[in-house]
Amino acid sequence: MIPPVNLTKSRKSYGVRALLILGYFFYSVSTMNAQPSEKQILSDLDSMYSVLYGFNFTDTTQNSMAFQNFLPAISKFAQTSADQGYDKAYYKSQNIAYLFYRYSDNRIKANNILDEIIKKARREGKPVYEAQFIYFKGGQSARYNDYDSALMYFEQSLALAESIDNQQVQAASINALATVYSDLQESEKALFYHKKAYALSLSIKDSTQITVLLGNIGLTYAKMGLADSALYYGFREYAMATERRLSGEIFQSLNVITMGSYLKGKYKDALAFSDTLYQMIEPIGDWGFMMTPYLYRSKSWLELGETKNALDDIVKSVSIAKSIGNPQGEVKGLDWLIEVNQMMGDYQQALKNYERLDYLKDSLQAIETKSKADKMALSYELRERETRIAGLQSIQEANNQKIYFRNLMLISLGLTSVVAITLIVILYKRKVEKEKNLAQESRNQLLRSQLNPHFLFNALSSIQMFLINKGQGLQALEYLSKFAKLMRRILENSRENYVSLEDEITTLRHYLDLQKIRFDNKFNYQIEVDTDSNPSEILIPPMFAQPFIENSLEHGISDKEDGRIEISFLESNGFLKFRVEDNGVGITRSTKLKEEKGHKSLATIITQDRIELLKKQLKRNIRFSVSDRQENGHITGTQVLFELPITYKTI
Repeated sequence: MIPPVNLTKSRKSYGVRALLILGYFFYSVSTMNAQPSEKQILSDLDSMYSVLYGFNFTDTTQNSMAFQNFLPAISKFAQTSADQGYDKAYYKSQNIAYLFYRYSDNRIKANNILDEIIKKARREGKPVYEAQFIYFKGGQSARYNDYDSALMYFEQSLALAESIDNQQVQAASINALATVYSDLQESEKALFYHKKAYALSLSIKDSTQITVLLGNIGLTYAKMGLADSALYYGFREYAMATERRLSGEIFQSLNVITMGSYLKGKYKDALAFSDTLYQMIEPIGDWGFMMTPYLYRSKSWLELGETKNALDDIVKSVSIAKSIGNPQGEVKGLDWLIEVNQMMGDYQQALKNYERLDYLKDSLQAIETKSKADKMALSYELRERETRIAGLQSIQEANNQKIYFRNLMLISLGLTSVVAITLIVILYKRKVEKEKNLAQESRNQLLRSQLNPHFLFNALSSIQMFLINKGQGLQALEYLSKFAKLMRRILENSRENYVSLEDEITTLRHYLDLQKIRFDNKFNYQIEVDTDSNPSEILIPPMFAQPFIENSLEHGISDKEDGRIEISFLESNGFLKFRVEDNGVGITRSTKLKEEKGHKSLATIITQDRIELLKKQLKRNIRFSVSDRQENGHITGTQVLFELPITYKTI
């Protein structure tokens, strides 16, 4: 069983490190009396740095003597270095002192050391160290989620490092910028800066920085869900870190490989690599490195159907995040823990965890709000000071501003007018184009409905029968002639928005004559025209009634021996009343029969679409109705009625 944070083994390893720190203190006291060289002091500081890096500051059983003597040891190294003029050793000792307070979560003292050292380096004209400690200042801000300040400090350290051509600090600053963007969920920017820093580190052959960057690139790819890239960079970091014995980077690489294996769907590999990481972490008890691997272990267990193990590991991840004070990590863990609770049906525990999650999110929001409030207060003080200084020139500046804003307003109004007019023109053109497209689509739908495959097949079959039966060659030729004329008219009319009433009647006659032959003369039709104007001068949309005539033939009167279709055109008060009637089963019964057969008629839909387009084009109303004909309470057929505004040919 993997022990939770701060249990026996963690305390034991803490005690070992405490004794090491205490040992360095006594060693430092003895070496100070012998006036050590800078090389010796730097070697001792490197050793203390390694101990400090692995120190478990979350352990509550602190060895007070070790803590009390750690800083005096550093102070002695710093004082000796300052007295002897060992700049490198002096700034190294201050770096370690800052890290001690940083890892102890003593924010005030950590910031005080950084501010003092930055001022000292600037005063003494040592930009290398100034850039380094500005970089540390950015890291301190990022630690407490003050990302605006962090970006500012990292950009300052980068600019200063570039001015003195210090590529090592440049690479570190660029990498830090990438890390901040990663925390801000801007993975594309993070990846760009990580790779930029990586290229720079390669040019200066900084193997440690190269190793760190390989891990950061791999982690970014993992956050982006790109498994193959995450695994590639994770394994490269692991190889370099193992070769150089960089324990922190080994831990990080195994974390990345665990994430990549899960994303790749290799759940057993994810469990195996996280087990390897656990074996390395257990002796030193620094369980913070296991927070994210436990999360992905839980996800892997669930994919393998092991819900109990999934629950155990996510609980450990949340516990670690809480113990090391990482609210963002705890939020991620709780999000997943709630899902696991729900999958296991433990809704009561899910509710408890949700309450904790809600509290954390509110707390993080409050911290962010307070940070913004502090910045606003500082900004207000600066504005007040600037206002008092600028007061002597306020009158002249006010006049200049009036003139400037007046000109700016005139220019803005002019530009706004131009933009508005351009926008209106563009929108109008788009509207016109859209209506044209809709009209074309309507015509296409109409053409498709007219060229009904069943109608074409039956018409050609009828011609074939005429040819097969002896003595019916003339009928076949006549039928074929009518069929060709109808197809020609349909294709020609499909390209026109309007045709003459005379042409429309001719087309309908061709169509009905062909249908009569097809249905063995089981129906008759009649077309009546009552108009004041010549039918050749009146324009109407082509084949408006054809879909409904076809509907009558196919579903209304198809089973009758004495079918009848009556079509009439009547001119009245500027409208053309267009009526189609049959003696079939009626629209209600016909619709029901079609539904039972699974047939969907497009006649009404196509006609309504065409009517809507005509309304927009003519800016006038168009009436359209389909109803049952009734006599003495009995349904005697279907009636379709159109009332179209009359349009005349123009000479």
